[in-house]
Amino acid sequence: MKYMIKDNQAGFVLKDGVFQKMITSGTYHFSKMLGYSVEIEEMSGEVDYMEVPYQVLAGDSAFLGATLHAEIPDGSVGFIYINGKLTSFANRKEYTFWNVFDKYEIKIVSMAETEIGEDVSKQMLSLVPMNLYTEMSVGEGETGLVYYDNVLQKSASKGVYRFWNYARSVTYRVFDLRQQELDIVGQEILTRDKIGIRMNVSCMYKIRDAVEFAATVSELKRPLYSAVQLVIREIVGNYKLDEILELTDRVTILRDGKNISTFEKKEYDTSKIIADMIGREISDMYPERENKIGEEVFRVEDLTVEHPYIANRDLIHKVSFSVRAGEVVGLGGLVGAGRSEVCSAIYGMMPIKSGKVFLNGKEIHIKSSEDAVHNGISMVSEDRKRYGLNFRWDIQKNIAISNLKAISRAYFVSDKSIADRARPYFADLRVKAPGLNTGVATLSGGNQQKVVIARALNTEPKVIILDEPTKGIDVGSKNEIYQLINELAAKGVAIIMISSELPELMAMSDRFVIMAEGHVAGELNKEEAREASIMHLATKTFKNVSKSGKEETKDE
Repeated sequence: MKYMIKDNQAGFVLKDGVFQKMITSGTYHFSKMLGYSVEIEEMSGEVDYMEVPYQVLAGDSAFLGATLHAEIPDGSVGFIYINGKLTSFANRKEYTFWNVFDKYEIKIVSMAETEIGEDVSKQMLSLVPMNLYTEMSVGEGETGLVYYDNVLQKSASKGVYRFWNYARSVTYRVFDLRQQELDIVGQEILTRDKIGIRMNVSCMYKIRDAVEFAATVSELKRPLYSAVQLVIREIVGNYKLDEILELTDRVTILRDGKNISTFEKKEYDTSKIIADMIGREISDMYPERENKIGEEVFRVEDLTVEHPYIANRDLIHKVSFSVRAGEVVGLGGLVGAGRSEVCSAIYGMMPIKSGKVFLNGKEIHIKSSEDAVHNGISMVSEDRKRYGLNFRWDIQKNIAISNLKAISRAYFVSDKSIADRARPYFADLRVKAPGLNTGVATLSGGNQQKVVIARALNTEPKVIILDEPTKGIDVGSKNEIYQLINELAAKGVAIIMISSELPELMAMSDRFVIMAEGHVAGELNKEEAREASIMHLATKTFKNVSKSGKEETKDE
């Protein structure tokens, strides 16, 4: 039988229904008597998989030469071009096009980097589903704040900015500085802990962000000095004394509704400023601790945690460390090193992929915060507003809720038992409030933090995790929390402490576990710990695992 294959066609030769080969333009003769037949398809557009024999798709050379096949990996997007012209967005994982007459091309762009590069045009983005990216436009006289997973990352001046929403959720806020919104900007920048706002190495934040913040504040001071005073008020309100010294020209101290004192820049004295703020002098900011460190209480071995947003990627890689009775182990590292994630996994807030957790030499299994508390592990979260307090409740309920089993009788809890349980913690932690029935929303940041710590201590823990325990509180409250840490250590509690204030971490810890990029970069004892040695470990870079199975690292 005679078959004519045109220039824009392809033929699939079958014998007794079984594929033999693919043929292109020309005239062919096959014997129908011998069971031959030819199926003819148009060579244009996308290949119809239903019409092509599976043997062809498996790798026939003629077919491969006449087609373009592309696979779009996870975490990437594709754009389809025909004869050099952008036509559509690739919304599937695999594509096969006839590539004989119309020349097809698929451009693949990774979404691993949050900021969208210049290689992605506005026309390309117009084809992308809206949920995959975020676009922020900042006009003249405006400033923008960009958040990754609700954590402030950067500020932005006039321009258009685009971000992928794949690896993390990106949101933003734009403020009009001409309408006196600078105070809100200042509050956002200064109360968020994930942006580099400190000017020295002790804060362990990325220098690029620190420089960016300083430049932003300097730029904003000129046109709106009156509004900048509100920013300065926020600086003072958060007691970042190095920012006061670095960024302000004059400081006024207010306490209990009264104007206490004013300092010109040349008169700045940290000890005097602190004394006027809290109404008393602090002779020793970091009280000394001379307790005896006992036997090992807590240990993790090869703790690994999967990334919550990116498939087939680990966030924490084989982390191991131990804590002894009466010991304070400081977890150090840059923002994003994985310190909080390690503690969240230990406390059951993130699933553990692999690894072992031991308490008093016995392996325990933690799948929830309830499991952690049951095993004697408690945690003070870095975000007290989200994880530490119920702002609709009073002080006593917020303290007692962590251990209802201790006060319930036949599944009932009385108001008296709640008050009796909370009262000792209220007194021991010296919470400044009219009484136990005072709403926590009315308390200062320092007293709210004391309630969070009381809530954790109410579980009578053997191990307590303190994640940024002095964040956003006044100097006097910080000193009281340092004394409390020493008291807990003296009682034999094993303490894990995270702090981005390097002087604080160095003063309060007996031993240091430094993390970088989700790995343990090294351990230091108190005698070895110096700012330079800690930062050397904190900036270590981890490459891919080598064929030998060992992790290759590079110091920067």
